Amino acid sequence: MLFLLTATALGAAQSDNAEPASRFTFEGSTRVRYETMSAPYRAGREGSDQQVSWRTRALGEYDAGRLDFGVELFDSRAWLTDEGSVLASTAINTLEILQAYVRADIDGGELKAGRFVLNVGSRRLVGENSFRNFPNTFEGVRGAFTLADGLKLDAFYTAPVERQPGDRASLLDNAHAFDEADWDTRFWAAHLTRADLAPGVDGEVYVYGLNEDGGDELYTLGARVSGERGPADFDLEAIWQTGETGAGDDVAAAFVYADAGYSFEGSWSPRLSAQLVYASGDADPLDAEDNRFDRLYGLRRGALGQTGIFGPLDFENIIALGARAEVSR
Repeated sequence: MLFLLTATALGAAQSDNAEPASRFTFEGSTRVRYETMSAPYRAGREGSDQQVSWRTRALGEYDAGRLDFGVELFDSRAWLTDEGSVLASTAINTLEILQAYVRADIDGGELKAGRFVLNVGSRRLVGENSFRNFPNTFEGVRGAFTLADGLKLDAFYTAPVERQPGDRASLLDNAHAFDEADWDTRFWAAHLTRADLAPGVDGEVYVYGLNEDGGDELYTLGARVSGERGPADFDLEAIWQTGETGAGDDVAAAFVYADAGYSFEGSWSPRLSAQLVYASGDADPLDAEDNRFDRLYGLRRGALGQTGIFGPLDFENIIALGARAEVSR
């Protein structure tokens, strides 16, 4: 059994309330969440687990005309943890610079350089983790360009930022150490989006690369169609991975996500949907071919549920069918 209790406080302000067009903007939030889990499923664990997680973020931006400057501070901590708790730097990362960037407007688009979060496409391959206590962040450059009416290109070349510290004793103490970008790993992509590929249908094609010195050389190619036709909506994404692992095995992995829904009229806007998730696994670890899908830095919660101390499932070695009923007020 898993129990969650979350409270969030949000705030936003400008440097001068009397002038809404101020060049300086600020926004922040604080979230506290309590989780408790009985009968843990992980091997070698028994009894129960619990955690109080807390995170505060504050983002300030300054508009200097064709240039924007931004800095975001982030503080994530956890309590009620012990030697048997599920614990990782994704939950604890104290007083860190999540983002520090400059963004420039150029003809046909914009460029960003520095440290920043990434949200691209469906976010199944890279996205800012909102449920998790500390999100992924990257250092490098990113460009967003309008190539033609309805046709956009999003491209980036980055290094993932490694969260510090990572040892269990430091995490238990909520100890602090500044994160550092790992330039021995390069993460890059070119993502093309076509709006109105057909009436009510958007299309995407992309390629991602993850290149590690002395490690994996992974290339991910994919396509997605999504949209709405009246009360019906749909999302279909297919991905293929190739390359070579650090151990010299060839990579051949696949992923498919499909979602079809129908929204009904009514005060609660009810929606019924069906979902399919397929991600390949490695049936034979001795055949010199790695077939386990790697979701890179993507999100899983939208399809596979919570990702706190629970999180039993991931986008690898899985075939899942589901039905969902949703209401909103």
